[in-house]
Amino acid sequence: MKTSTFLASMALAGLFAAFVVPLEARAKPLSYKDVAPLFKANCVACHKGPRPAHGLDLTTYKKIMQGDSKGKVVVVGKPTISRLATVLHGKPQAMPPGRDLRATETNKIEAWIRAGAKEK
Repeated sequence: MKTSTFLASMALAGLFAAFVVPLEARAKPLSYKDVAPLFKANCVACHKGPRPAHGLDLTTYKKIMQGDSKGKVVVVGKPTISRLATVLHGKPQAMPPGRDLRATETNKIEAWIRAGAKEK
């Protein structure tokens, strides 16, 4: 194979790889400010104050990362074992009670955890 043909093939392979990288990996990682409105709209009615449901206060980043009486609810980088994410996928969905979150909402929470559950 000629060097120029090889180099052209490698350039095309690089271009192809750039397009098949998942959009989530190319986008700016989510931070707490991206998921906080979901918690406020769907969770903090019960998970706030001096006696939050199940001992879990979801009003601030610090309180989420502290977890509840059973321990951490976020395992950084691992939404499939983070209780915060897994309760959204119960059958029927465990939280929030009485209504299911849209897939875009649960996906955003999972993406935040997967990206490192950063505050900023």
